[in-house]
Amino acid sequence: MKVSTKTRYALCVMLDFAMRSPAERIQLKDVAARQGISKAYVEQIMRDLNHAGFFESSRGFGGGYRLARPTTDYSLAEIVEAVDGQTILDAAASDKPDSADPQTAAIAQDFWAELDQKVGSYLRGLSLQDLIDSKAGGSWSGFTI
Repeated sequence: MKVSTKTRYALCVMLDFAMRSPAERIQLKDVAARQGISKAYVEQIMRDLNHAGFFESSRGFGGGYRLARPTTDYSLAEIVEAVDGQTILDAAASDKPDSADPQTAAIAQDFWAELDQKVGSYLRGLSLQDLIDSKAGGSWSGFTI
């Protein structure tokens, strides 16, 4: 399973916002500096996240971005889909069979589809707040796929 760099950074950007006061307006240059990501790349990620309705923004003095919803309302699946347009494993379960043998291909395809469903279900069940709380508590409870 491969998670894109853009998805990994998008999660860091979302966590950066989630760990600040909900009322605070945050400038992208500050996010870029804290996360060690170029401002241009943060802007590119923000276009996708903003298009998905994750942020409210304001211009002018004191302007910036803030999360549009509480941190408990953002699932990790939503973040992946906003940035990559698919769940992490969708690419593994392609339309092209893995084998010329129809029986083998069907078994493999069923496996990838089931794994994608389980990973998707797991990601839908984890919120940004769950990740933040896990740092305070040490780990996620119920990490089973």
